[in-house]
Amino acid sequence: MSIPRELKACAKNGIILAEDVRAWALKHKGSEIYKSLEKDPTKGLHEYQLIQIRRMIRIHLIEPTGQRQFVSLSIDRKLPQGGYRAIDDVIDVPSLREVLLEDALTDFERMRAKYELVQELAGVWLEVSKVKTKQKTKKKTKEENQKETDPNSPSPA
Repeated sequence: MSIPRELKACAKNGIILAEDVRAWALKHKGSEIYKSLEKDPTKGLHEYQLIQIRRMIRIHLIEPTGQRQFVSLSIDRKLPQGGYRAIDDVIDVPSLREVLLEDALTDFERMRAKYELVQELAGVWLEVSKVKTKQKTKKKTKEENQKETDPNSPSPA
């Protein structure tokens, strides 16, 4: 089997957990994943193997176009075990798609801080700002609609 197939075989409910992949690989010593893992116990073996597995997910689970097949969402990174979700599942669920967009906008803000002085990217930052403004408006409207439909919400003074 190949690393991509082995990684996908370790998915549970559409989520790949590095810890689960490591446990599987340790039981399948002939697997490509196991063969790729560090085995020197002096190198913080457990944590380093999890880092290696996360890297394998990012490198091996991609479409021919270069598009990732699995993504790590900020909501999953807050959990102790983390996890990677199939991008198609994320796109199909509006709340997960919203988290992915928020994560992307956060990434763009980090890039903007680094590359803001590059004039050729000024149009990119403008478009990112437009998307952020649109998202804020959409979120505010959604919150206002929830207040109107929720009989338990406090009435305005």
